[in-house]
Amino acid sequence: MDTSKLKEALAELQNQRNLLDAAITNIQNVLAMLSQASNPQRAESGRNVSDATPSYIELAVDALEHSGKPMHIKELVGIISELRGDQVKRASLESSIVRHIAGMKERSRLAKFAPSTFGLSIWKHPTLARTA
Repeated sequence: MDTSKLKEALAELQNQRNLLDAAITNIQNVLAMLSQASNPQRAESGRNVSDATPSYIELAVDALEHSGKPMHIKELVGIISELRGDQVKRASLESSIVRHIAGMKERSRLAKFAPSTFGLSIWKHPTLARTA
């Protein structure tokens, strides 16, 4: 009996399962951030969350902290668009992150891990976390 078709079907189902697991995780992260943002707590910066719209950098850092892993810019656009309640342009978000990384150098809160993939700088440079 040739089992190659069954093995192909199993591999395809596992791929679909991985995609669904990633989607579920992203939605859970968005829900967690939305519930956190709806509470008028003080952000790390000391200002009330409801005082002003957080910057793309602040929102990206929050999204990455919740995900626990680097994310592609498309994922970040989806989460930040949901948080802001309007569609964020990929080019705008990506250029903001790239400018932040270039301008802040070692003090940057974000780092580039792969093409169009960003994470927290402390994940890439753990020694920076000790000096901060």
